[in-house]
Amino acid sequence: MAEEDKKPKAKKPAKPKASTESRFSKSDPDSYRDEHPTSEIETLQTANSKLPTETMEVQHHPDIEKKGLKEYILEGLMIFLAVTMGFFAEGLREHISDKAKETEYVVSLKQDLQHDTANLAQQTHFINLKIIRMDSLILLLNKSSLSANEINDAYFYARVATRKPNFEVTDRTIVQLKSSGTFRLIKNEELISSILEYQKQDDNYSENSANDVTERGFLYPFISKIFDANVFQTMVDSTNIIHRTMGIHYIKKADKEFINQFIYYIHQLKSSFIVEKEILVDMKKRAGGMIEIINKDYIEK
Repeated sequence: MAEEDKKPKAKKPAKPKASTESRFSKSDPDSYRDEHPTSEIETLQTANSKLPTETMEVQHHPDIEKKGLKEYILEGLMIFLAVTMGFFAEGLREHISDKAKETEYVVSLKQDLQHDTANLAQQTHFINLKIIRMDSLILLLNKSSLSANEINDAYFYARVATRKPNFEVTDRTIVQLKSSGTFRLIKNEELISSILEYQKQDDNYSENSANDVTERGFLYPFISKIFDANVFQTMVDSTNIIHRTMGIHYIKKADKEFINQFIYYIHQLKSSFIVEKEILVDMKKRAGGMIEIINKDYIEK
């Protein structure tokens, strides 16, 4: 009996613990929170409370030496010099570019003026010849009788009296300077003044030339009544060049008053041609002066 009392008693099997899911209803997920309202918060606070001490690093800022007033002044001076040098460099670049463009335009202007001087000389010669022929026509109209040779001369002078070729300056460079706004590139004041005066003279010539078109028209009624139009027909070739007539021709009779009127209109046209001739001579002289300025100040340098 005593031995039986000494035998260890068999342990009863422990009852399995109910799982969390069994202890708390699946249909009521908040039942756990209701019984343990602070368990999750305490767990999060415990985990997060370690973060600052574990991850924080102490940053040590290096000691920066404070600049003195001289250093600030020196830095400011260097910046000022850099900006100033950049400004002057840009200005120098623009100056070189503008100078190259100025020379290019001036050389082109010289070519235009050379072309003009040749045309001006030709136009001046032609108008001067017309003035001489008008004087000759007036002289023949005042004679009481004419030889066959003089009649042929009168036909020629009357036919060419209404003819005059047009003249226009070569203004391609000046037009380009004005339209592009680059006229400012021309720095020579004497050249600028000459260009402006040259343009005024050309405008004056164009105005007078337009007036003489009207004056030439006044001659047609007189020429048609005094001269035989069929003779004129033989004087003009296929290239529209007028030639002096040959052979025996006649001039229609007209009263003295009619001839006097005709001479008056010839005289008026001649006066207009004299004015135009003077303008052309001055233009040619000014064009030559501009060429000299260009050669001296731009090309020969």
